[in-house]
Amino acid sequence: PRELELRGSVEFVIPSAPDEPLHLGRRFVDRLGRVWISKWDTAAVHVFDAEGAALFSCTPESGDDLRYHPYNWFHLTPQGHLLAGTFDALVEFDPQGQRIACSFQPKPGLGLVYATRGEGHWEVEQREVAFVSPEFGRRVIREPRDAFRGFGRASVAPDGALAVCEARERSSIDQAKIEPSLHLFSSGGKHLAALDLQYEGFVCDLAFDGREVTLLAHVGIASSCGMTPLAPPWEIWTVSTDGMHVARARLPEDLPALWQVSLSPNGEELWIFPSKEPVLYRFARP
Repeated sequence: PRELELRGSVEFVIPSAPDEPLHLGRRFVDRLGRVWISKWDTAAVHVFDAEGAALFSCTPESGDDLRYHPYNWFHLTPQGHLLAGTFDALVEFDPQGQRIACSFQPKPGLGLVYATRGEGHWEVEQREVAFVSPEFGRRVIREPRDAFRGFGRASVAPDGALAVCEARERSSIDQAKIEPSLHLFSSGGKHLAALDLQYEGFVCDLAFDGREVTLLAHVGIASSCGMTPLAPPWEIWTVSTDGMHVARARLPEDLPALWQVSLSPNGEELWIFPSKEPVLYRFARP
């Protein structure tokens, strides 16, 4: 596969104590191009513009006891409120970063919640994908085909459609091979398709725009361990929703360990985040 064009990088200055390592958590990019970066040792979320200038921070109250409880998902409401969820808590911040409320709702499994544009929302657990709506309540839409691996990362498109990755394991003589597949769902909670990918690898993250799914995958030997690998090679897989277009491109091998992928607001670039460094890499979209 060809190598993607690196268009540049952006560094972010994250507040931290002197001589202490950065404990970075999940990150996301909103439709305005702002970059939201969480720290799991403080449970704070720091917000920057696309050029790396600090805008504001969202900090829970000490009584919320969210330190060292990493956020699993984020959702920015149409009113600009940030909803951030851990395995068992939900905290809300206003558009200026002020903490509004924190509630505790223990959930089994991954507990990943992905909001849609309407009143309903998706809940992605390791063992099921469910759609929750005021009209029908909570409905389990899909269970994994591989009972051992289950569902992993997911992404919601602007129209509320959902893409979920499922890792299926195939044994071989020398090592286990992980063959990912994609499940696509409509914004109304209907399972549309299951697409078996043509490649083997560990999918760390994905981004969905309603037309194509972009997957960040590690394709080395360490892919079979079930943990985020720390060394290249890394690839970008692009899959159309009809399954007719599947393409792959490699990423430069001099990058640090990678973790997340987002689409730029204009859809022309891939914004890729490493796991430990406060940096964003901008690549031309394949």
